[in-house]
Amino acid sequence: IEAAEAGELDAVEKLLGSGVDVNEQSDDQSTALHLAAQEGHVEVARRLIEAGADINAKDDIDQTPGDRARFWKQDKVLELLDSNSILEAAREGDLQTVLAQLESGVDVNHANASGDTALTYAAFMGHAEVVALLIEKEANVNASGLADWTALHLAAQRGHEKIVEQLIAKGAEINALTEEGFGGTPLDVADANLAELLRKLGGKTADALK
Repeated sequence: IEAAEAGELDAVEKLLGSGVDVNEQSDDQSTALHLAAQEGHVEVARRLIEAGADINAKDDIDQTPGDRARFWKQDKVLELLDSNSILEAAREGDLQTVLAQLESGVDVNHANASGDTALTYAAFMGHAEVVALLIEKEANVNASGLADWTALHLAAQRGHEKIVEQLIAKGAEINALTEEGFGGTPLDVADANLAELLRKLGGKTADALK
């Protein structure tokens, strides 16, 4: 917590590497992210978020890291937190928060350290209304996250038929390939109930594409 407050990125890295709890709280319930946000340490805040820091953590007066950044006018940190809060909202299926974030200027294609976007999160969790909103706001339907899994891979694997149809209708690459050894095409990883649909729409396995 002290390292985050001081903006000492190297010290924060070492502590995270040693297994310290990134969401540990001080006497007033502040986390390291609260203090990095308050002091305007953008790179420290970014690293804490990548390590799993809770952007919605509340201190003893119910302030989140975003509230701290706003109060202390740390605009760069606030921008970072807002960009990450759209990912959280998409994962939770919170349509109103996603819309509010987009209307406030957050990039619809903002990606975290793994490359995941609001669209990949919403597709994975099965939030069709959020997916529809993000597509309407020109989200990149072919954005890929960890191991090059796209929103279509994730929706197909989880059996979210409506989202699979939404994505393909809006131009998602039906035969997008993951990194070698990490799944293949959406058809390769698809829930059994969706395999026939994908084949009808032109889906092929990675082997068939060779």
